[in-house]
Formats: sequence, structure tokens, C-alpha cells
Amino acid sequence: MKRLLYSLLILAIIIAGAAYFYVYHILPKEMAKALTSDQKTWVPGPLNKVATEKKEEINAAIDKLPQELHELDLTFDQLLKIVDEVDPDQVKNVIAELNEKKISNVEQAFDVIKTNISIKSVNIELFRDYFTHRIKSKQIQKGLQYLNQNDYLTTISVPVAKQTIKNILLEKQEKIEAELQKINSAPN
Repeated sequence: MKRLLYSLLILAIIIAGAAYFYVYHILPKEMAKALTSDQKTWVPGPLNKVATEKKEEINAAIDKLPQELHELDLTFDQLLKIVDEVDPDQVKNVIAELNEKKISNVEQAFDVIKTNISIKSVNIELFRDYFTHRIKSKQIQKGLQYLNQNDYLTTISVPVAKQTIKNILLEKQEKIEAELQKINSAPN
């Protein structure tokens, strides 16, 4: 009987470890692939449906990224460093504070982000103008509403989303850097 319990405990630990590895290491890579290509992936059905629906939007954002990096005077490597530096717990704090404060404008939302997100490689104030001109309060409210209705997403998805974003950037690195190089070398 003890041997059976011990075997079941070992099996449970192995399954938990495999699930953790899948969610935090394999899923972000597969999700990045699903969002940016037509390759077959190991993304579960519901997430694959979201990836299919958002693929066009993600690819359009990737196409705009070199121009946006140019406008912000950032390199691709700086962008990757920023993604690495953002702590998922800080993002969760932003979400909690945005919910708590019931923000009414984009400036307030940026102030909440600035208060909670610590990035050493770049002054976050650099993004204020960009953020306030491109993001609408309604978009923030809609995002918060979605996260609140699906609160389980915040726990798992913030670290997974961070890794997925990084994987998308790495997958599209050559394209982004080539376009950024072209933009930066063009005469003003």
C-alpha cells in the first residue's frame, strides 16, 4: 500500500512538472508560432481559436513595430530588454490598481503603470506621449473588463503572455531589424 501511494505521489509530481513545463515554456513558443505563422502547433483548441482570430492583428502590429521603435528611438535589443525586465507581479499590480482607482483617462492609466512598473534600461516616461496618443480609455476599460471576467487569466497568462511576446519578437527579429535599419538609414 505504501509503495502504491509513493508511486502515485511520484506520478503526480511528474505530471505537475510536465504541466508546468508545458504552460511556461512550450506554450509561449507554440502560441507565438500560432499567432504569426500557419505552421501546425501544440496549442489547445480554445487558445488556437484565439490565435487564429488575432493572427492578422498581431502581424499588422509587427509590421508597424519598426516605425514605432524608430519614433521612440529604441533598438530591437532595447525592446527585448524591456520585455525581460517587466515583472509579471508588477503587471498584476497595475491591473489591480486600475480596477481599484476606476481611472477616467489615459494619463491616469499611464501614471498607474509608471508607479508600478520598474524598468531600469529605459525611462518609462519615454512612453507617455506614445501611450496617451495611441491608447483610448475605452480600450483600457474593455481590457480590464475582459480580465475581470476571466480572472484566472491574470494568474497564468501574465507570465505566459510575457514569454509569448518575447518569442514573437525573436521569431520576427530579422524582419523587424531589417525594416528598422531601412527606416533609420533613410534621409529625413
